Amino acid sequence: MSTSDHIFDENMAVLHKMAPLLADRVRGYGGRPSWELVPALNGQVTARTVSAEGLVRHIHSSYDPEKEALRWAGLAPRDAGTLAVLGFGLGYHAVAVRRMHRDGPLVIIEADPGLFHLAMRSVSLTSLLDDPLTHLFVQESREDIERFLNGLNPRSLGYLSYFPVTDLYPEYYQPIRDILEKRIFERRLQETPALGRGIEGLLRETMG
Repeated sequence: MSTSDHIFDENMAVLHKMAPLLADRVRGYGGRPSWELVPALNGQVTARTVSAEGLVRHIHSSYDPEKEALRWAGLAPRDAGTLAVLGFGLGYHAVAVRRMHRDGPLVIIEADPGLFHLAMRSVSLTSLLDDPLTHLFVQESREDIERFLNGLNPRSLGYLSYFPVTDLYPEYYQPIRDILEKRIFERRLQETPALGRGIEGLLRETMG
């Protein structure tokens, strides 16, 4: 299935305005993605990969990617001032989360630049890319992501993992989950000092 130059050009024009360094990386991408674009039953685009054993794996629904994305986005914590999405895929679920989570920063982290390149070529993402509260990290280091998260001061922080992507790169995403869990725990300690005192008491009992 061929991609659309029109979609790519529109996405890239917005990405270049919002994140010029990432846009340059996308334009210069020369690898071959391991995913094949295929049509879903509702006419949208999804992607699949076939293992050496013949196992077919879809990154989004083969029936209705957008409907699946809306259901998934409904799992997002409603009280999160900042929300992180681990795994971009073709972006359907990230767009759905942005619609539901309009008031705070949305941090999107993708391990696979080839998959992101496919997304830019196959799905209209301009509404997401043009949002100044959307922050994209594509194959960035754990240190750079942690530095960015530490620079935020959210009233609360939550995250969602898109498992069709994150399960493929556990060594990349697990350290980022650890960073997010640490930030969430530190925020809880600030809001509930008694929690910290209780933990200190348990530690003293354990050590004693």
